[in-house]
Amino acid sequence: MPVTRTARDPNDFSPAASGEEELDESARKRMEVGLSPRRPTAKGAVQRPPDVSTLPIAPWVLSLLLVVVLVVTTLLVVSNITGWAPAWWPARAAGQPGKTSVVVPAAPAGGYRLRLTEEFSSASSTLLQGEQRQEWRTELLPAESVYRVQVWPGHLAWSLLGLDEAADYRLQTSVVVGADAPSGYAGLITRYRDDRHFYLLAVDGEGRFLVQMQDGDEVVTLQPWTEATFLNHAGSSNSLMLEDSGMVLRFYGNGMLLAEIGDLQYAPGHVGLAGGAQAGEVADVRFDWLQLFDAVE
Repeated sequence: MPVTRTARDPNDFSPAASGEEELDESARKRMEVGLSPRRPTAKGAVQRPPDVSTLPIAPWVLSLLLVVVLVVTTLLVVSNITGWAPAWWPARAAGQPGKTSVVVPAAPAGGYRLRLTEEFSSASSTLLQGEQRQEWRTELLPAESVYRVQVWPGHLAWSLLGLDEAADYRLQTSVVVGADAPSGYAGLITRYRDDRHFYLLAVDGEGRFLVQMQDGDEVVTLQPWTEATFLNHAGSSNSLMLEDSGMVLRFYGNGMLLAEIGDLQYAPGHVGLAGGAQAGEVADVRFDWLQLFDAVE
């Protein structure tokens, strides 16, 4: 008769019997630690990376965008550090709103020695600060780096540099006539002896220039108001330069010769800045800087 086996024969190594016992033992141990008898089965579908053909843009486009970002970032860093920018880079305004950017030119190449320079960025100056009610007011505006001259209609105001008599020199400056009163004018005073004897060379906010001589109570016009296309109008700056060679006065606007005066009636004297108003509104004249050079042999 067949023998009924109730226990595993040590000599029986069949895979089925061994696997069943191992699984039971494993289930028992999992249950002892509070786990389910069997591990969850693996997912039926195998996971794989997404198909690149389904992405919204191609990978090479992403790479190109990254390169562009890196190039633009590099240009911004270089521009901020050095001030350099390629020709196609969008320009931006310099300076801060409400402030004047002071750009003082280099000294003449040769034949001149710098004697005095002012940039009007401090509270002190050789120029006059004061006022005559309803006639004129002069003041420094260090926060804007300007010397301001306000003049009421029909008046002329000036401020001398406070130096000894200047001879054989070059005086240059930059000035803006306020847009609210374009008939106002800015000028240079030279060969000043007193308030009844001097020369005045001026430009107004309408792109014109003038040359006068004050001879006692009489004003002698050597060059009436004359338009010059290279002079800027009110609200924009003009560079003014005066050269006194001892025999001839030469007056320049934005580097162009405006007038040449010989047969001078007055000996070398003091020099300075001036502002005036013809009619209508109070003129507002603002000088950005000045330089005085002595000629050298």
